[in-house]
Amino acid sequence: MKPQINTGFLLATTAAALSMTLTACGSDNVRSSEITISAAPTTTAASTGAAGALPTPLTTEQLDTMLQDLFGQGRQVSDDQRLAVVQNGEKFRSDLTELRKAMSENPNAKFGVVAGSVVLNGEILEAEFWLDKDGNGNQRSAPLNLVPAQGEWKIPAEEICGILAQTDYKSPACR
Repeated sequence: MKPQINTGFLLATTAAALSMTLTACGSDNVRSSEITISAAPTTTAASTGAAGALPTPLTTEQLDTMLQDLFGQGRQVSDDQRLAVVQNGEKFRSDLTELRKAMSENPNAKFGVVAGSVVLNGEILEAEFWLDKDGNGNQRSAPLNLVPAQGEWKIPAEEICGILAQTDYKSPACR
């Protein structure tokens, strides 16, 4: 009997390894006014959970825009709109003033989503987040997972806490 190969798993593993390799080698995913991060959407067939069909997977560019807006580097959006993209986001409301202050004190900080890293894995939308805290090219990266809630992709509070930890910001919501 011939062994069967799970090609989906093989492709996902290869993509993850490639993403980690590019991140480790200092890929060119640095945000500047001359560079726009974009990638073709990465999709897999959406499964149907108990609550129905999953939201359409986000592209790298859409997720990047979501993060830029959330942390005040993108469009000017209300605090309610910022918190709406975070699952149980209301618990971060008291952090918004300090986060705005921190962003204004670090104008060279850059962050985003690694191009091509957004993948639907079951009911989790997985991506790789990168941060250059000082704008000096010293990037840190970490996995970022989103979950479906109310027909949209939301960033769980623990994922926000992970991003904030990379910036050395201590949030009362993360205790």
